[in-house]
Amino acid sequence: MKNNKQKPATIHRRLRYTSNAALLHDAALSLGYKITYIIINGKKNINRFGFYVEHKNRRCYISAKSYFPGVPRWQLALMDNKLITTAVLEQNYFSVIRTVSFTSQDTITLTALHKQIFNQPLPILIKPTNGSDGSGVQLCYTKKQAVELINEYYYANTSFLAQPFIEKDEYRITVANKKIGYIHLKKFPTVTGDGIKTIADLISKAKYLDDEVVRQECKKLKLTIQSVLPKGKSIKTHITKKSDPSFYITDNFPPEIIAWVTKLCDTLGIDSVGIDVFIKGTLIDPSKIIVIELNSKPNLCYVTQYYGDSKASFTIATEILKAYFEK
Repeated sequence: MKNNKQKPATIHRRLRYTSNAALLHDAALSLGYKITYIIINGKKNINRFGFYVEHKNRRCYISAKSYFPGVPRWQLALMDNKLITTAVLEQNYFSVIRTVSFTSQDTITLTALHKQIFNQPLPILIKPTNGSDGSGVQLCYTKKQAVELINEYYYANTSFLAQPFIEKDEYRITVANKKIGYIHLKKFPTVTGDGIKTIADLISKAKYLDDEVVRQECKKLKLTIQSVLPKGKSIKTHITKKSDPSFYITDNFPPEIIAWVTKLCDTLGIDSVGIDVFIKGTLIDPSKIIVIELNSKPNLCYVTQYYGDSKASFTIATEILKAYFEK
């Protein structure tokens, strides 16, 4: 390992970031912390090889794949398992999405499992118990699709969850040291017709594309992929909601949301987390907040890409480092 000393600067911040590692690297520099790069074959790469940060006799390793400094193993075990997270939240009177679960320890028959799952309308989201950010999520539009996937999980003795498919917009609340860093809207990726181009032409430029989703959207409109999409008409191109530019705030958070976030963090014993929620009512005056998912390693850098704002993410990265090194 080679130690590269760098002078502290008032600001080390780029306009765009592509990884949490880059954010934490620049935040550490701005705080005057010591950085030691990992050198392999004469090269350094903060994402692949990582680096050490040191301050006040504490050290931590950071790379694109690592979790935030100071995150305990029990927190990872808690939030990487959706079933356990859901149970803890429900037991503490937080609202969560209606969920039917199967674990490898369950003794339920396949017939009984089918009955529980199909007690909710199609389409149904089926996803693995472990994971985050839409990993492994599949949307079953027909009972046949769902049965095949459920049976596959069941006979492989693999844990999974089944949830209703809710088309309502959702919000991501990103928290560091129990303080909200920013809140933004998440919507389905879509393409919108101009009355000239075919659906095939429109989706050819889509960043997020799921062929089955597009096929089902066409079916609902009684169109084919070669049809011209009417002007102003939009169709979904993917089942995972993405950041939407229409709503993004970094301060003046509603008191009700602040109180709710504080209670959730205190209940779970966590400091930094990404929270995906549905909100009934409005963000300013929520009548009900429903937890979709918690993420123990939220992506901080995408807001620099979607919203052109590196300041908020940089502030969160700084808070995360200070919480670990300034104890």
